[in-house]
Amino acid sequence: MGAKPIIESILSSYETVVPESKICVDKDFKPVSWFDNSVAYFRCIIDLFAMRGTEGLCLDYKTGKVRDYDQEGGQLHLTAGTLFALYPELEDLTMAYLYLDHKQTVKVKFTKAEAPQLQGYIVDYFDKINAEEKFEPTVNDYCYFCKLTKEVCKYKSR
Repeated sequence: MGAKPIIESILSSYETVVPESKICVDKDFKPVSWFDNSVAYFRCIIDLFAMRGTEGLCLDYKTGKVRDYDQEGGQLHLTAGTLFALYPELEDLTMAYLYLDHKQTVKVKFTKAEAPQLQGYIVDYFDKINAEEKFEPTVNDYCYFCKLTKEVCKYKSR
């Protein structure tokens, strides 16, 4: 099943459907221009967002290998925190990675009660990134596939 039946189902089930949107907020999680670097605090690109009443659905299309989602944090948490700020009527929000090639979906559900924690996660993430001074690479299992040579990256094993 490709994307078309999924999108048709969403279009018939939700009151509002917004594809391909760029969202940017300031430190107070108020919407600002994507290009206003003087106040832009967090940006996210949403593949598809839908709402009906107080229920929201946000999809991120993925390609490649299906991976489990870290329930403690990540892209879905960051985007959920932003959506709860921008849509105060949201009570329940389903965030999902949609792996069309593999016909698999990875879902995480959030409630409005979690919004402060999610926004705190964004602030902590922002602070961590901006505190970095060395920008050392993060060594992981995918280093094996990297095209950098040992002369360029001291972490290269081959």
